[in-house]
Amino acid sequence: MEPRFFDTHCHLDLMLSPDAAASESAALDLGLFDCGVDPRDFAAAKKRASRYPNIIAGAGLHPWWLADGRCGP
Repeated sequence: MEPRFFDTHCHLDLMLSPDAAASESAALDLGLFDCGVDPRDFAAAKKRASRYPNIIAGAGLHPWWLADGRCGP
């Protein structure tokens, strides 16, 4: 079943229990776009998305990390 609702984006990796949040959102028929704040977070998001059909993984880079130089080339 396809989710009926969809969050614009979230950061499951920053939550206290990412897998519990993913499971609860699936039970509520809520789709999530899970993205990190650093491109290195994508591997964990992709793995999580493979276990939960309601989650789509995305690579993310918050603009302030680019602006202040924390994320190199």
